[in-house]
Amino acid sequence: MNIRTGIFGVSGYTGEELLKRLQHNEKVDLKFATSNSYKGKSLGEIYPTLFRWSDLIITDNDVDTLPEVDAVFLCLPAGQSFKYIFKYIDRNTKIIDLGADYRFSEPESYKKWYGIENPLKDYTSYTAYGLPEFFRNQIKNAKIVANPGCYPTSILLGIIPLLKEDIIESSTIIVDSKSGCSGTGRKPTERTHFININENIIIYNAGRIHRHVGEIEEKIELLTNKKAQIIFNPQIIPVNRGILSNIYCKLKKDTSIEEIYLAYEKYYSNEIFIKLKKDIYPSLKDVIYTNYCFIHVIKVENSPYITIVSTIDNLVKGASGQAIQNFNIIFGMEETLCLL
Repeated sequence: MNIRTGIFGVSGYTGEELLKRLQHNEKVDLKFATSNSYKGKSLGEIYPTLFRWSDLIITDNDVDTLPEVDAVFLCLPAGQSFKYIFKYIDRNTKIIDLGADYRFSEPESYKKWYGIENPLKDYTSYTAYGLPEFFRNQIKNAKIVANPGCYPTSILLGIIPLLKEDIIESSTIIVDSKSGCSGTGRKPTERTHFININENIIIYNAGRIHRHVGEIEEKIELLTNKKAQIIFNPQIIPVNRGILSNIYCKLKKDTSIEEIYLAYEKYYSNEIFIKLKKDIYPSLKDVIYTNYCFIHVIKVENSPYITIVSTIDNLVKGASGQAIQNFNIIFGMEETLCLL
């Protein structure tokens, strides 16, 4: 059976990544793709390498004129998904939101971190957080899947097993994350112009300012019943894609490196996209263009601190790849479809 599918916001980096991967799934029948800036153009005009759907004409975001679908991907800025979710929530349509609008369980938290009132706060019970390694069962039956942020994906996958096993302190976790320029979106800003980012590293929203801090802390509490304080220092580096997070944690007691990796194996031994790299320092080149997360732990002898190195592709496991993984779960397909 074909899965009638639509993509809102196809002209962004996440929309492009979705298209180029979903075209390899023969069950996906793309019914529409929207972009206000490219309305009237064919997909082939803006993405010449597509071998499917290249003749499909891009439309605007007017839901009332679009065909019925079984699933929609929303690749939209914060505050933009609500109007489309409202249109689809009472239909038999699965919604995968790559934006931030449904990542918080508590609408008040969303307002705190994004400054936007959630007009559909009664629908949060329909929602699953789209981190499959910890929410797979909820994702299977959810009406809305809230795809995690890219930074939270790299950080949560690195720390949740050790928090659940009571190996590290939750009181203060310091995160140094470096991201490729695609993490800021396709629209250029003063910060991301070539002359500013080339041969440069730019720190921004450091400390406890970045919106992803709230998302990370909420999910830590939800999964571990522990309150955490995250100090988060994100940086943009002059590469196209990828995130490398160095996460500094304090051990609760003296724990060997073997015991630390055993804790990870307890949760990830059957997770194909999580790779524990005990003998190498993971780099961006190891994971870009893949849906993998590589994790490595650095433990200094006679020190109570460890460094967790967690690296992903921000556009794949950090966005569109994870969205496709969730799509595959929802429709009972192999999770690896279009991702290996």
